[in-house]
Amino acid sequence: MNDKSNNADRQRSEAETKLAHSTVTTVSEFANRSTDEILHELRVHQVELEMQNEELRRTQIILEETRDRYVDLYDFAPVGYLTLTSEGLIIEVNLTAATLLGIDRSKLLQRRFARFVTVEDKDRWHRYFIGVLRQTQQQQCELTMLSNAGLPFEVQLDSLRIDADGPMNPTQVVRVTLTDIHVRKQAEAKLHLIAKVFEQSGEAIMVTDVNRAIIMVNHAFTTITGYSEAETIGKNQNMLQTDHHGQDFYQKVWTTVDMEGHWQGEMSCRRNDGRLYMGWFLISRVLDADSNPSNYIVIFSDITEHKEAQAHIHRMAHFDALTGLPNRALLKNRILHDLAIAQRNQSALTLMFLDLDHFKNVNDSLGHQVGDQLLVAWSNRLIQAVRGQDTISRLGGDEFILVFPDTDAIGAAHLVEKILELAKKPYQIEQYELVVTPSIGIAIFPGDGTDFETLSRSADVAMYRAKQAGRNGYRFFTSEMQANSARVMVIENALRHALEQKQFQLHYQPQIRLSDGGMVGAEVLLRWEHPELGHLEPSDFIPIAEDSGQILQIGEWVLRQAIRQCKAWLDKGLPRTRIAVNLSAVQFRDPRLPELVMQILTEEDLPSHYLELELTESAAMDNPHEAIIIIDRLLAHGIRLSIDDFGTGYSSLSYLRRFKICKLKIDQSFVRDISESTENRAIITAIIGIAKSLGLGTIAEGVETEEQMTFLRTKGCDEVQGFYIGLPLPPDQFEQNFELKKIR
Repeated sequence: MNDKSNNADRQRSEAETKLAHSTVTTVSEFANRSTDEILHELRVHQVELEMQNEELRRTQIILEETRDRYVDLYDFAPVGYLTLTSEGLIIEVNLTAATLLGIDRSKLLQRRFARFVTVEDKDRWHRYFIGVLRQTQQQQCELTMLSNAGLPFEVQLDSLRIDADGPMNPTQVVRVTLTDIHVRKQAEAKLHLIAKVFEQSGEAIMVTDVNRAIIMVNHAFTTITGYSEAETIGKNQNMLQTDHHGQDFYQKVWTTVDMEGHWQGEMSCRRNDGRLYMGWFLISRVLDADSNPSNYIVIFSDITEHKEAQAHIHRMAHFDALTGLPNRALLKNRILHDLAIAQRNQSALTLMFLDLDHFKNVNDSLGHQVGDQLLVAWSNRLIQAVRGQDTISRLGGDEFILVFPDTDAIGAAHLVEKILELAKKPYQIEQYELVVTPSIGIAIFPGDGTDFETLSRSADVAMYRAKQAGRNGYRFFTSEMQANSARVMVIENALRHALEQKQFQLHYQPQIRLSDGGMVGAEVLLRWEHPELGHLEPSDFIPIAEDSGQILQIGEWVLRQAIRQCKAWLDKGLPRTRIAVNLSAVQFRDPRLPELVMQILTEEDLPSHYLELELTESAAMDNPHEAIIIIDRLLAHGIRLSIDDFGTGYSSLSYLRRFKICKLKIDQSFVRDISESTENRAIITAIIGIAKSLGLGTIAEGVETEEQMTFLRTKGCDEVQGFYIGLPLPPDQFEQNFELKKIR
C-alpha cells in the first residue's frame, strides 16, 4: 500500500517540474518577440479557438438532434416500452404504451402494471412476472389488458430482467415491450375461419396449380366425388369429366375462365364408383403479384336431387299426375304455338272437347281406384290414335281436350270416327270388363274461333249437343250453337237476380181422379217473367240453373212458396188437397234434401202428407243406390214421391220395386198421340200394367181431349192432368176455380 503512494508522489513531482520548465521557456520566448508577432500569434490562437467553439457547437447540436431522434424513436415506436420495478411498478413508459393504455404518461408512473390486466389474466400475469424476475433470458406472454376506459385489447409481452448493481444499492428492473396483437389475432382468426370454412363447407372445393393439377381438396369434395385426398392430389382436374359434354364444351369453359376470370354453370361429372351426377360449378382464376395466373379454384355442389326435384315440379306444373298427359297450362302453351303456325301458314286447326259418358257411375259403383285405372287406359288408347305433333290434355275428371294442327273438318271427321271405333273395345280393369264411350265436340280454326278460349268454348258447346243427341257421338260447332250459347250466358246472368227482383211466379194445375172427377191435388209449375227476355219456359232456364248451381236456391224458394200457399188454402177452409212439387236431379242428389223439406214444413206448419215430390226417371236411375237412401229418408217423414216423365228413360224394374214410390206419371209425349199411334197406346197400357203389378198409382199428364181421357180411364189410369182439366193458374185465379165440376 505504501509503495503505491510513493510512486504516485514521485510521478506528480516530475510532472510539476516539467510544467514549470515549459512555462519558463514560453515566457522567455514571448519576451524575445516583437509586438506584431505577438499580436499575430494571438489572432491565430483566437481564430483557432473560435473554430474549436464552432465545432463544439456543431457537436452539441448533433448530440441534441441524436438525443431527440432517440426520444422520438422511443416515444413513437410501433410498440410500447415500459420499465417496471421488481414490485411491478411502472417507472418509465413511452407514448405508444401510454396510448395503448389510454392514459396520460405522467399518470402511469408509479402505478402497478397489473392494474391494467383483466381479472381473467391476473394469475397468468403474476406467474409470468415472477418467471421473468427469476430468469436472465427474455420471456414472452400473451395477455388481455384493459385500457383506462375499460376496453379490452390483446397484447404480447416480451420482458427481460436488467440488473443495475450499485456499490451501495443493487437493483433489478424489468424492461417490457408491449405489442398490440389485435390485428394479428384477427388475421389468425380469419385464417382459421377460412381453413374451417374450406374444410367444413358443404360445397366441394378444389384448388389446382396453373397447369390444373390438383393441389388441395376439402372434405366435401371427397364426399361428393368418392375420391380420397390421396387419390386426388397431383391428378388433373379433368379426372371428373364425362362424355356427357364434348371437348368443345370444356374448351369453352376454360377459355372463359382465362379471359373473364371466372365461369359458372352446370356440368355433368362422374363419381369414383362410375355413377354420374350433375354439379353446379364456379371456377375462378387466381393471379400472382405480376398478374399472371397462378392457381384455379373450383367450387361445386351436387345438384342431382335439385334437378330431379325441378323435373318433378315441372311435371306437376305441366302434366296431369294420373295420366301423364299435358295439363291446361301446358295445353295453352302448345296451342298458342300451334295457332301461331296456323295463322302464319293460313292452315286449319282442330280442337276437340271430349267427355266420357256416365263415367261417374264407374266411380260410384266400382270405386275411384277402378275409375283411375280406366282413365289411364283410355288415355293410353288416345295417345296411340293420334300423331306425334298432336296434343291430348286432361283437364280433370273425365274431360279431355285434343288439338290437331293442320287438320280441317274432313280430317277431324276421320279422327273422331277412329276415336269412337277405339271406344268400342272393352277394357279389362281388375275383374271387370268395362266399356266407356265419349261425347265429342269439334271446333275448327279459324271459322269457330281464332284463339284458345273461343275454340275451347265452341267445342264445349258442341260436346253438350252431342250428349243431348244421345251420347257416344260427336257434333261440329255451328252458328246456331253459338247463338244458343250466347243466350245461355244471358239467361244464366239474369237468373242471378231473378229471386231478389221477384221475377218468379208459381202457377198451379189441378189433378183429378178419373173414377169420380174429384180434384186430388195440384202440380206446382214455375214461371219466369223477365222484363227484357219476356216469358221463359222452365225448359229454357231449369237446365241452365242446374249447370250453374243456382237450382238449389231456386228449388228451396219454390218449395217454401208452394208449402206456404197450401197452408194458406187450408187456413181459408178450402177443400183439402195435396201439392206436387218437381225436384231437379241436382236437388235430389243434395244429401240435405230430407232435412230441408222437413224444416220448411215445420216452419210453415203444414203436415207432411199434403206434400208430394216428383222426381224424373233419369234422376232416380242416375245413382239408384243413393236414390233409395234419400227416398227412404223422405218416406220416413211421411212425404210422398212419384216418378215423373215415366217411359222416357231407362228404368230397372228391380230398382223401381225398391224405390217405394206412390205412383208413376205417364209422360205427355205418349198421351199426345194416343189416337194416331198404336205404339204409344201400347206403351201407356204397359206402364199402367207395370204400376198395378207393383202396387203403384198412375197419373197421366198432358190430357187435352175427351178421347184421351176416355182411353186412359178405360185402361185403368188413376189420375190425370192437362189443359182439358184445367190450365196452370196463379194462386188467386186457381182459388176462383177451386170448386171444379166433376168430369166424367
